Amino acid sequence: ILDDVWCSKNVNEQKKLPELLPPLIAAHNGSKILVTSRHHDALLELGPQVRVIDNYAIPELEDEVFLELLMHNAFGQRIRDDDASYRQLLKFGSKIAQKLKKSPLLASVVGQMLNKNHDVDHWGSIAEQKILDEYMGPLWWCYQHLDEQVKRCFAYCSVFPRRRHLYRDKLVNLWVAEGFIRST
Repeated sequence: ILDDVWCSKNVNEQKKLPELLPPLIAAHNGSKILVTSRHHDALLELGPQVRVIDNYAIPELEDEVFLELLMHNAFGQRIRDDDASYRQLLKFGSKIAQKLKKSPLLASVVGQMLNKNHDVDHWGSIAEQKILDEYMGPLWWCYQHLDEQVKRCFAYCSVFPRRRHLYRDKLVNLWVAEGFIRST
């Protein structure tokens, strides 16, 4: 499975993807490679030796399903339809959901941030946030609401070159060495 394959404008990076294929192509007869991507052109970067058998375009989520996903992340199993404040939160949740352009990733991230505070006024102010209308706005908004310690850890990752593979254990050790987190 090659998950979330992206098109690259960098010629050197375009050459890397076909390098993955020889071991996969040498597999047993009847073996299949499953590729997921947000971009149809990513399949072309796999090269001419790859024959696409089936291409399934996954439709975007319906409005009600997307709102359910957001609210599930915001409440988990604690949803109470009979609660008046929940109905008010659902109204604001619907406004917030419209700003997230049906991105499941954003529903998860923003929903988890909403989970921290179920105050109706808080959700109302979030529903009015203009930053949620921007392309990367919801992720930036979530970042702004992280604890300072977590923000420092994210900021530390920016010292590494783009596309650099970071191994979790090594990164955590670096954070400990910098004093961002304590060793247990």
